[in-house]
Amino acid sequence: MIEQNEICADITLSGRFCAGKCNREGVTVIVDDDVYTGVIEEGFHEFFAEKVLGKLKGV
Repeated sequence: MIEQNEICADITLSGRFCAGKCNREGVTVIVDDDVYTGVIEEGFHEFFAEKVLGKLKGV
């Protein structure tokens, strides 16, 4: 999604084991200081558009 939206220069992607929220379904994603738990494949595109692209566009 980062490559498809050509935002490689705007995103720092890093991995972390657990992030303190490992007992939930899906993965935990941190965007800036906002923590989102339970991100699953079925809802990923909507999450990415709203929480990542939206933040980059100032929405």
